[in-house]
Amino acid sequence: MRRSSFSKPLLVTLATLFAAATILYTALWMYNSHWQFPVELGFDSQYLGAEHCVLLESVQKGSPAERAGLRAGDRIIGINGHPIESAISLGDVWAIPHPSEPVELTIQRSHVSAPFVIKAVFRAPRSFPKEGRVAQDVGRDIGNTYFVGFLVVGLAVLFLAWRTRTPGFWL
Repeated sequence: MRRSSFSKPLLVTLATLFAAATILYTALWMYNSHWQFPVELGFDSQYLGAEHCVLLESVQKGSPAERAGLRAGDRIIGINGHPIESAISLGDVWAIPHPSEPVELTIQRSHVSAPFVIKAVFRAPRSFPKEGRVAQDVGRDIGNTYFVGFLVVGLAVLFLAWRTRTPGFWL
């Protein structure tokens, strides 16, 4: 049996630091997976990186987006007079305002020669799931938390092996 050049207190300290870092990472992951923007306009979209725009896939009925005149197929090419440079810059705009604050969207629409500006007003996000998406939402939540079981088992094995002095575990 090989003997380790590391002392037991050092190995226990390293294992504890690893466990703390893993738990912190898990907590941050779970928080981030449930975080949502504080406002919305009521449309589903996709960022098109090659075109630096947001393609509206659908617009919810009765939403601020519909009231402002947005349609599925529109492309948002600018927000508050600034061009969209990345998906991150788009998220920054949605993360700051409060419900009932206005926003100017520069829109490019097919069969319209020049871009135009639409003014919309943010609303608080809807908390209820969209019709037919309950299974999708539950599946996403399971997918975002399944690793907690691995965390518990892995850390239990780490500390139980040290405690029982499993041969070869600490080398």
